[in-house]
Amino acid sequence: MEEEMKITKIIAEKTNMNIGALPDLTLLKQYELIQPGLGERYLSMFEMEAKHRHVLNEKICSGELEIVNQRIRNFKRGQNFAFLSIVLVVALSSLALYFGYSTVARDIAVVVIVALASVFMGKGLQGKRTSDSSKEK
Repeated sequence: MEEEMKITKIIAEKTNMNIGALPDLTLLKQYELIQPGLGERYLSMFEMEAKHRHVLNEKICSGELEIVNQRIRNFKRGQNFAFLSIVLVVALSSLALYFGYSTVARDIAVVVIVALASVFMGKGLQGKRTSDSSKEK
């Protein structure tokens, strides 16, 4: 008869999960029971960590904003230089044509047009290669 009796052991397990950095209030009370002021120290540590994260996020955002602004300034500067160079080439070609050097005027205009086209085509191809490589990832 004793051989037929089986002893069954039941184990109950309780799991607490917290969402976020703060522990449950009961856990904070237990901290206070272990050592008075420990819960308050834990909360102040949490507040300091949150402030630190906010400062870092502000630095990251301001750095990214500065990068974007620098790119915009560089783009505008490039547009201004491109406009200035085109005005100078037109003036140089017109001057050559005025003095009777029509072939020189034509050559200047053709060389500049080909150079500008190659620059813009190169940038277009470079942008396409960059977008293609990002799609592959």
